[in-house]
Amino acid sequence: MQEFRVIGDGFQRSFLEKLTTDLGVIDSVEFVGSIPYQEVPKYLSQAKMIFSYFSGQVLLEAAAMRKPVITTRNEWAEDTLGNSPLFVSMRDPEEASKAIVHLLRNRDRRERISQLCYRKISSERSWDVIARKHLDLYNQVINRSD
Repeated sequence: MQEFRVIGDGFQRSFLEKLTTDLGVIDSVEFVGSIPYQEVPKYLSQAKMIFSYFSGQVLLEAAAMRKPVITTRNEWAEDTLGNSPLFVSMRDPEEASKAIVHLLRNRDRRERISQLCYRKISSERSWDVIARKHLDLYNQVINRSD
C-alpha cells in the first residue's frame, strides 16, 4: 500500500525514484507521472495533504477541497493563500520532510491549515468573488467619463 503519491514528470522524478530505492521506501511511494487535468480532483480527494514546491492551480483546487497545503514562500502563494499554508524553504528538503511528517502526525494541525486555506480562497478567489470583481471593473470602465 502506497503512503505517498508523487504526481508529475518533473525534472526531479528520476532523482526521487532513486532516492526512494536507496532509502528502502520504494514500496511506500507511488510515482503516478503526468495525469490529465480531469483526473486532478480524483487524486486531490484521496490526499491527506498537498505538497508542492511550485504554486499554481492545483494549490487553489486543494484549498477549495479543504486539503492542507504545504508549499514554498513566494509572491504568488502569499498573495493567493496568505499565511494559511505551511511554508517550507525550497532549498531545505529536510524542512519539507519534517513538515509532511508533522502534518501526518497532527490531525488537528492538518484540519486547521485546511480550514484556513479554504477560507482564504473562498473569500477571495471563488467564482462569485471573481465574477463580482470583473463586473465592478466593467462598470467602472463603462461609467468612466472622458
